[in-house]
This record gives sequence, C-alpha cells and structure tokens, in this order.
Amino acid sequence: MSFIRKIKRNGKIYLAEVENSRVDGKVVQRHIRYLGLDPESKSEPISFYNKDVKVESVKVYGPVIVLESIAKELGLFDLLGDIAHPILSLVFAHCLDYKSVVEVEKWFEKTDLSTMFECEEITRNNLYNAVEKLSKFNFEHIEKSIFEKLTQLFGDDDSGVIYDGTNTYLNGSLSQLAKQGKDKEGVRGRNLIQIGLGVTRKLGLPIFHQVHAGNIHDTKMFQEAIFKFNSMGVKKGLAVFDRGITSSECISRLSKSGWKSLAGLQGHAGVKKKISNLDFSKIKNFKNLVIQGDTKFFVSAIPFEMGSEKGKLLILQNYLKKQKLSVERMVLVEEAKELFKNN
Repeated sequence: MSFIRKIKRNGKIYLAEVENSRVDGKVVQRHIRYLGLDPESKSEPISFYNKDVKVESVKVYGPVIVLESIAKELGLFDLLGDIAHPILSLVFAHCLDYKSVVEVEKWFEKTDLSTMFECEEITRNNLYNAVEKLSKFNFEHIEKSIFEKLTQLFGDDDSGVIYDGTNTYLNGSLSQLAKQGKDKEGVRGRNLIQIGLGVTRKLGLPIFHQVHAGNIHDTKMFQEAIFKFNSMGVKKGLAVFDRGITSSECISRLSKSGWKSLAGLQGHAGVKKKISNLDFSKIKNFKNLVIQGDTKFFVSAIPFEMGSEKGKLLILQNYLKKQKLSVERMVLVEEAKELFKNN
C-alpha cells in the first residue's frame, strides 16, 4: 500500500508517493512518483546569521542513550524499581567517565539523562540512599536475571566458567566490612575487603560476584563460589584451581556437587610421605612427556586421597629447569668457596 512522504531538500519540502516492501527480510522503500512542493510549507527557506545562534549548554547524549537502551534490554529498570534512576546514573558515570558518588551529581547535569529519566536532578542524598537500599536487595535474583538475559542475547553458555578472587585495601577506618588481613601484595595489617567474580569462559559474561570482609580466607570464598555456581545453574564441570585455595573440604564439596577437580597441592606431610619412596628416574619416559608451548615436562600419576575423596596425585618434573637450577647452585657454591677463601 502506497503513502505520501515528505522530503526536505535545500530548505524546501517536497512530496513523493512511495511504497514499502520486504526484500530478503529487510524493509525497502520504492519511489512511485514525484508530486512537487508541499503546498502547506513555506516556499522560501528561512535565512539567519551565525551571530544569531547562541549555545546555552552542551549535553552528553549519544553514550547515555546507548547505556539506557542496554539497561532496558537487561530489565534493570524493573529489577531496581524506585532506585533505578540514581543507581543507573552512578553506573553510567562509572562506564563513561569514572566518577565518585560526590561527583555524579554534577556529572548528571551535563548529560541528557534528566530528559530520559524524566527527573530534574540526582542529588548526593539520592545516591547515598539508593546505594544503602541496594545493599539490602536479593542480589542472587538480580544476577540470575541478568545472566539469563545476557546468555539469550549473546548465545553464550556455561560450559566453561572462570572464577577469581582478590582483595583491595582501604585507608579509612569507618568501614564496617573492611577487616585486617594479608593483602595480595603480601602486606599484613591493612583494612581489606575480599572480592570474587565468576564469569563465562568464552565471552566473559558475569555470572555472580562476592564481597566479604578482608579476614575471610580464599578457601572459604571458593567454597561459597561453588554454591553460587550451582544456584545459577552451573552444576557440573572440571574445576581447575591453584594450591592457595585447595583443601579436603573444598575437594569434598566439589565432588558432592558433581564437579571434578584439578588442583595444585602444597608440599605438606601427606604429599611428602606419598612421594618419598618414588623412583623419579622412571618418570622420565617418552609416554609421560607433555609439551605445553615452549615448556616440556614429564607427568606421572599415583593413587592419592584427600579426606574421604579418592583421586590421583600428578607429579610433574621439568628436567631442563632442574638442570638449569643445578648448574646455578654449583656456581653459587664456587662463589661461596672463593669468598670463604678470602675471609
């Protein structure tokens, strides 16, 4: 079905009869005939001088409308309810021009968010009250809803996930969450907050986050992460983690949840006893050779138990590195002999 379309050209408005049709799934407009000038429009364009134009203010529009569109698609306005505007203002400010709560109030005035959100201003009190209210929300429900929307939009899945934890320290003393502990730089006595994050391996889509006091150990964080993965629908897989968070309780919880574990072990008494009588020369065998990039090493597996869980202890030997370290030790011994000789 055809319709009349107005076309503005060189300050004048013309009419044309056009028709829309679908070609290969796309809407294409076909020109039928030209109808001439629009009789209702002024035939003469309005002229003005640049000196008559005054810029009263410049607003950030493009980036914020993109972020608002994303927020709507993820359902964040519905999830956040009456605190959606202040919280999303804070989020948008962090995305575009990292701002603190104190600075967001002025940043808001420089954007077109007041028109989009239909509110004149976002005050510092609005932001503080919204953050306080947000802290009492059920985050598991929010995270699950966002994760499900993201996987639908991007086609990612949970066949591979990555989890990591870290800490950050505060110089202030008023935080009720921060507790003294050993930070990632090895410094003790700082007021710390522990942070954990689980994401998909393929696209890095966020699944859940954790925030805890700084005196909570990484092992406890990881045990909670296992529960969170399960509650988000990620219930099976192979968990690969380093020796810093390995414990019999952790291995047991993973096993009961349907997960398998590949973990580093510290050289504690149980491990040392298990390998004390091994003939390491037999590990250097062609069938045990593993090549990983430029690194070549030998791997041998022996039965091993952690608590009530039965598994295998993988022993890795890098002979090239071993020879290099041996030579370096000999050089140090020779240097020490020379120093001893010269008092």
